Amino acid sequence: MHRRLGFHVVRFEDVITFAELSELARLHAAFPVFAAADAIHVVDEAADLSRLQLSELDTLRAHYARLQSGLDLYMVRRSAWVCSTAATCRLVEHWLDGRHSRDGQQTEVVMAADLADVFPLFSEDEIEAVQTGCEFTEISRIGAGGSGRVAW
Repeated sequence: MHRRLGFHVVRFEDVITFAELSELARLHAAFPVFAAADAIHVVDEAADLSRLQLSELDTLRAHYARLQSGLDLYMVRRSAWVCSTAATCRLVEHWLDGRHSRDGQQTEVVMAADLADVFPLFSEDEIEAVQTGCEFTEISRIGAGGSGRVAW
């Protein structure tokens, strides 16, 4: 979570499993203030999402649809997804399919191959903060053996 700008970054690294994504979903449900925050999701170039099934993503989409539609958001939430490989982009495209600011989840989404391309949804200051890592506080690290695969 960026202390001053109030958005968070979720980083996906190494092998990503449904269990890890489910744990992230549980954290978001336990702390709705984080589920309501703007977010930039960065899928590392070396991240392996090949173990994820589309049906598992659909289960998580339903969870987030219920969670976010129950939030009392006064403004539209921003969500960016940065992924640079074709295989990862296909999964993210499935995740984002049909998403828009009027879908009941009140979230404007963008997918990009490079972090700089999430502008203008996110400001240059916010993008620079993600690039430098300055002023972020790590909330959680999810992964086998505590090594961390999903950092939030």
